[in-house]
Amino acid sequence: QWPGPAAIASKVTCLWFGRGVLHPFDIYLTFTTTCYCYQSIVLVLPDGGEVVYDRISPGGGFADAELEATKSTTFYKSRVKWNGTGWDLTFKDGSVWFFPEESPIQSMRDRYGNTTYLTRTNGGTGNIQRIVSPNGRYVEFTYDTGNHNQSVLGQ
Repeated sequence: QWPGPAAIASKVTCLWFGRGVLHPFDIYLTFTTTCYCYQSIVLVLPDGGEVVYDRISPGGGFADAELEATKSTTFYKSRVKWNGTGWDLTFKDGSVWFFPEESPIQSMRDRYGNTTYLTRTNGGTGNIQRIVSPNGRYVEFTYDTGNHNQSVLGQ
């Protein structure tokens, strides 16, 4: 049973569209320990759920890390791998989600190469400023000093 937005908002630390508001772009990778051993990474979902990716490649650094989810039905056999500037989460169908280092999701590319881009404030870790679709159309968001959405402009 769904616990409701109040319970989820208390569990989730990053809600870019406001407290209690869930959105598919409220997704990020984090480490399971403070040692940065790159043995496992957690994908945190908008509802606070977690998908654990365990290392399947030899080694202990981030540059050679390849991790795989085996306990989730939706993300089963998807893999996370360092690409030189961040982490690529690649699904079995070839779709790729890109996460810059220590930042929430920045782009989503389907298996046909169509990419949706997200631009955020605070060097990529803050509120979503703009979402650009594969055909170039976009939606822009502005916020007040309390990080409440003030306006939405689309093209």
